[in-house]
Amino acid sequence: MGQKERLGRVAGALLLALAGAFYFSAVLETAGQEVVLVVHYLRPMGDYKGWTLWTWDDKTEADSQELTAVDQGVDGLIFRVVKENYGDGTQIGLLPKFGNWESKDPPDRIWAPEMGDEVWILTGYPKLLSEKPDMSMTQEKGGQTLTVHYHRPESDYKGWTLWTWDDKTEEDSRELQAVDQDDYGLVFRVTKKDYGNGTRIGLLPKFGNWINKDAPDRVWFPFMGDEVWIVSGDPELHAERPDISPWIRGGFVDGPAEVVVSLSKGMDTKDIKAQRFSINDAQGKEIPILKVEGQPPSGTAAREIKVTLSRPFELRRDQLDKFTVSAKGYRSGNLTIRGILDSSAYISDMPMGAIVSTQGTLFRVFAPTASQVQVLLYEQAVGGEARVVDMSPAANGLWEVTVQEDLRGIYYTLKAQGGDPRFDLQRELIDPYSQCNTAHNGRGLILHDETPVADGPQFGIDEAIVYELHIRDFTIDEHSGIQHKGKYLGLTEEGTTMPGNSEIKTGLDHLLELGVNAVQIMPIQDFENDESRDAYNWGYMPVHFNSPDGWYATQRFGPARVEEFKRLVDALHRNGIKVVMDVVYNHTAETSPAKIFSFNGLVPGYYYRLKEDGSYWNGSGTGNECRSEAPMVRKFILDSVEYWVKHYKVDGFRFDLMGLIDLETMVQLTQKLRAIDPNLLIHGEPWAAGQTPITPTVKGTQRGRGFSVFGDHFRDAIKGGVFDLNPGYVQAGINIDRVKKGIQGSINDFTDSPLETLNYVACHDNRTFWDRLKITTERQADISDADRIRMDKMGAVLVLTSQGIPFIHSGQEMLRTKGGDYNSYNKPDAVNKIRWQWKVDHRDVFDYYRGLIALRKAHPIFRMKIRQEVLDNLKFFDDHLGIPVPPRCIAYRLTKGSSGDAWSQVILLFNPNEGRMTFSLPKGKWVVTVDEDEAGENPVKTGSRVFSKGKARVPGRSAMVMYLEGGS
Repeated sequence: MGQKERLGRVAGALLLALAGAFYFSAVLETAGQEVVLVVHYLRPMGDYKGWTLWTWDDKTEADSQELTAVDQGVDGLIFRVVKENYGDGTQIGLLPKFGNWESKDPPDRIWAPEMGDEVWILTGYPKLLSEKPDMSMTQEKGGQTLTVHYHRPESDYKGWTLWTWDDKTEEDSRELQAVDQDDYGLVFRVTKKDYGNGTRIGLLPKFGNWINKDAPDRVWFPFMGDEVWIVSGDPELHAERPDISPWIRGGFVDGPAEVVVSLSKGMDTKDIKAQRFSINDAQGKEIPILKVEGQPPSGTAAREIKVTLSRPFELRRDQLDKFTVSAKGYRSGNLTIRGILDSSAYISDMPMGAIVSTQGTLFRVFAPTASQVQVLLYEQAVGGEARVVDMSPAANGLWEVTVQEDLRGIYYTLKAQGGDPRFDLQRELIDPYSQCNTAHNGRGLILHDETPVADGPQFGIDEAIVYELHIRDFTIDEHSGIQHKGKYLGLTEEGTTMPGNSEIKTGLDHLLELGVNAVQIMPIQDFENDESRDAYNWGYMPVHFNSPDGWYATQRFGPARVEEFKRLVDALHRNGIKVVMDVVYNHTAETSPAKIFSFNGLVPGYYYRLKEDGSYWNGSGTGNECRSEAPMVRKFILDSVEYWVKHYKVDGFRFDLMGLIDLETMVQLTQKLRAIDPNLLIHGEPWAAGQTPITPTVKGTQRGRGFSVFGDHFRDAIKGGVFDLNPGYVQAGINIDRVKKGIQGSINDFTDSPLETLNYVACHDNRTFWDRLKITTERQADISDADRIRMDKMGAVLVLTSQGIPFIHSGQEMLRTKGGDYNSYNKPDAVNKIRWQWKVDHRDVFDYYRGLIALRKAHPIFRMKIRQEVLDNLKFFDDHLGIPVPPRCIAYRLTKGSSGDAWSQVILLFNPNEGRMTFSLPKGKWVVTVDEDEAGENPVKTGSRVFSKGKARVPGRSAMVMYLEGGS
């Protein structure tokens, strides 16, 4: 922007001052009469065109509306917010936005009454201001370089770098090396102009290739100055050098009379003596210490010290938040309850939640550290006066109360108070066992729903063909012909076709035409979102696990979300399709003190894995990880999956980041579910997204335990690894040995049975199969889209004929593209939706997939159940039969064994080469049912239909399947 334009804008602002002053007076007078909040929005450069104010009731995340400015003055845009339009008008969210969400000015700012009736938002400044700000706070000032200091108490700096990015756009990310090291720690120089306009820069220390990171993200703003300081484990970005003398991170109550003291800097083992430590109760009285020892007890220094006291704690009576722990040479800290809750004294198998009958309603919650728990009863979903009912303590850390009324149709929340400072009696919580919520931060609804659900289809795990979909993606397209677009009910509609083309079936009818028999639905458990907005989300930030999310329901309040998801399950069951829920029990959205919805409000610190310093383990990569090994967390997970099976009749579960769910929980869960229905589909991702303190449930741990895992080895062998752009077998004829292992159901890799692995080439994560083929071959001018389609078909043959459970990503059967997007979890419909025009454009691909599915369903030779069957009946030409195979090709023979198949033998040939290849065949007359153009259980109609002379010519980049005619 030129100097003249800058001066012009400043002059314009000054000319507005007088008129603005008169206007402010009028607005405030009106505000006094109408209970109005006046919001000023300042953009120093005066670029206000297109900016509006998004507002909502932050208590419920309801009542959201977009406001346009009523005027523009010296203090920028002026908005009038009528408080009564936002629930009780005591907590209102404010977020400036540009156009149709093309941009926004985060973070969310929250108004509370103590701020007064006039507030200011200054672009780029994170806080809501109750006084007119200095306009220079977010302007470019100072030098061109930001100096960042990073301190680690143990001075273990080797391998640590600084990840930086433009936090406005989340672009321009780069890794910086330290330029110096001083008495504080590492020193980094950040050149502001490298990050957009240099007014909001993200900072995150990282170790190695993301082996570790020092979360959370810290964001620099100009008002902080040109020099900032980071302390390891401290979420704050300091504008002044902080005190880095050693401190006690916390004292953790891990036993009846046991505290583990976590130090910022290790203490020399020879100095670990009882007299160096003291723990004082709420009255300041010192509690005698019996013993101290380093954890672990060996080594020259220890950062964790186990302290044994002379008396036990009384969790409900002791004011533990007022206890202090001290150590000579360290700043003092406070106590936090932790491992003590894993003892048998705090384990119960009693039913939990709101248990309703005609005689009364029993409320039961687990809150062992609380000193007071209340139930708040409401007649309505939002607002209204609460009837408060005090609960009474019961055995094993429970609280209970029975209201002598049938409370069906009543909304409720919980409140809890206790000695832990993380309790807040002013905070309303949702019962973790609530079965129907108004929103993730709203209220629970007490109900006894009797919406009928048909029993699921009965067939074995070996017969499953899993199709993954997102409800909105699958139903939202304007050309879907579906009435309830983006909703649960969209998947219940039958007979839908593409408008103007009745031959193109959509929605549920598309699934039936394709032939899949199990639909895996991406998360529908109540997740963190604003259900009143159309902001897209996959749903992998769960909050409550027993209530369907209302974003997919036709009504936000009332029982619609429960009734309509049941109708979805019922519709699929009636059409012979199983329903698998994608569940996310590995973490929740309770990732900070500002985001407490249920678990952390009832038992602070219990439900999540904490490091010795009290910070979260983050193996999920999203902020925390659930402590599934804790007795009452394990009980909750087992109760939850049983609830969905019994009340919704779902047919299985896909466990997101199953690596973070401890193996014992997975074993118990599987046993519990198999006792209900031995044919339930139970599988998960055998990995974590970061470091975790448990032994993760990874590939191989499932051996013989009744659940399955995703076979990413086979996936990457077929198309190349998801974290690079290297090709795989279908593009380049490489990874032959790994592909062979996948064909065998991974029994020579990580499974005991082929039914322990899911075979796939794409899912919602990473790029679609088509986008992957495009990006890995786009620099090869001799490869056309026609070639890529042949690669796609060959990948489909590998997935749908190999031993194991086949899995298809929705739209894969019609070359779904997301425009190359790698992580579309929050991208708009334009990126994520299934476009039914693809089915018109790629009908041949759809028919090919449909034919392969029909082939698999008709022939159990492709669906062997046990390891020995595979070893006895699957023979590779070159490895087992002594028959040579052309370069880069794969050929094998299946014999029916004990499968009962009508075909005695089947041969499968794969040629990833550009040109046609000739394969030698065993003696006999071989009838082709799959080639480069056709697929099915019947002989192909064109091309070579029969080979009887011991040779078969297979076209380039294609597969061929043939059976022995007349064989026994």
